[in-house]
Amino acid sequence: MSKKIVYGFIVLLILLMAVYFMFSPSMRHSSKQLDDFALKDTSKISKIFMADKQGQSVLLERTPEQWTVNKKYKANFQPLQTLLETIASISVKTPVSKEKYETIIRQLAGKSVKVEIYTNSKTTPDKVYYVGHGNQDHTGSYMLMEESDVPFLVHIEGFRGYLTPRYFTDEKKWRSTALFVYDKNDIRSITLQSHHNPEESFRISLADGTYDVKDFQNNTLYFDTAKTLLYAARYKKVYFEYFISDTAKHLIDSVKFSPKEYTYAVEDMSGKTTTISTHKMKHKEPTESFNGELEEYNTDRMYGVVNDSYLVIVQYYVFDPLTVPVSYFLKRSF
Repeated sequence: MSKKIVYGFIVLLILLMAVYFMFSPSMRHSSKQLDDFALKDTSKISKIFMADKQGQSVLLERTPEQWTVNKKYKANFQPLQTLLETIASISVKTPVSKEKYETIIRQLAGKSVKVEIYTNSKTTPDKVYYVGHGNQDHTGSYMLMEESDVPFLVHIEGFRGYLTPRYFTDEKKWRSTALFVYDKNDIRSITLQSHHNPEESFRISLADGTYDVKDFQNNTLYFDTAKTLLYAARYKKVYFEYFISDTAKHLIDSVKFSPKEYTYAVEDMSGKTTTISTHKMKHKEPTESFNGELEEYNTDRMYGVVNDSYLVIVQYYVFDPLTVPVSYFLKRSF
């Protein structure tokens, strides 16, 4: 074979490869440019910003004390930990095929969450990518790096399911569910008001090491100091279960105007007071209990209105230890 023929064949091959690279979306960039989604060392992450196509956004920031949500609230540790583990562990399962390319790109353009990950307090993000929906086999989610034309099916090794739900923009779902988190030395007073049995209500004062228990008529009682301090210690870690979305306006208004069961109020040493009123949760239809009786109200959960503002779900087993009558504190005489 002559040198001219060989040379011509090489030139033709190079031209064919150039055309292929130009028109094949999955080969326009190197794999490193396209699929470098993971950030292994999450300890360096200083903030995460996420925004969806519906106009919702959330900013998660690391401070020396804690993670915050939109610079206003403490972050909920559980979903945050899950997100950080996802960021560290995600890997590419496969590039999107030519047959699915246009469909996935269109879906990402219409509905996805943009994720910006910053490290070491830098002002420019280290990672920017878009998180789309999951695939039909429940084995991963479609993601696209910024400035890339090629989406990938991304997953976590050993995990079967979508990753999409871990990247959400609802502020309330990111907020901490902590309600009362106090050392007893940080509490100025605790008030429990029983709305159905006012005579069981009480107020405990713990300020300046001077303890005091008063009944609902403001009478000072002869109380057991040890029991009083043990009761105050129960407010060290009190959490509600989850927020009710603001979109459930009818439910929120309905609960706020329903009869209150109890109102719990804790004032800290700075003078800030946190309150929650509890309200029974009615079943949509009477539900059969373990003993075969029909129950009108939920016996595991109830509604709570925090600071006369937002609606949450609380569990009885969390609040039952806080719900004692004033007689609990009385010192017995022998």
